Amino acid sequence: MGSAQKTDFLSLNKWISTDIPKREDFNYDNVTVDNAFREHSGDMVKHISPAERDQWNAPHFVGFYTGNGVYTDRVIETGCSFDPSFAIVFAGSTTPGVNDFHNEVHKNRFGFATKRAGNVGIALSGRNLVISSPVISAGIAEAVEYNRMGGLYCYILFR
Repeated sequence: MGSAQKTDFLSLNKWISTDIPKREDFNYDNVTVDNAFREHSGDMVKHISPAERDQWNAPHFVGFYTGNGVYTDRVIETGCSFDPSFAIVFAGSTTPGVNDFHNEVHKNRFGFATKRAGNVGIALSGRNLVISSPVISAGIAEAVEYNRMGGLYCYILFR
């Protein structure tokens, strides 16, 4: 005979002094608890997956590159573990913009990119950045400079 009383939630045996426990009663309780834990731990609405946990714990990636002075497309292999949806690039140890009074041009050294749009000279390609700095010609009032020879640049990639 099982217990005279049961728990409210899982209906486990709730013994009183006059009950006579049997092995099958304990086995029933163990199977009930095991099934409840299995159902609960497998419920991905209540729990997050390891991939989701990694994503939440690392929402961005920071990297650096040194400019090589080449003004055609340059692919920066970031080593990022995810495909970013947003990127910020800026020159280190300098202002975000520099006025070149000799050539009468303002050079931007700060920009951003998304998967579909961004500043001229910065693009996302999978997990990598593609940067370019169009050649400055006379009469242009503004230009970008994301690959200045020897310049240190930082990029921040976001999920």
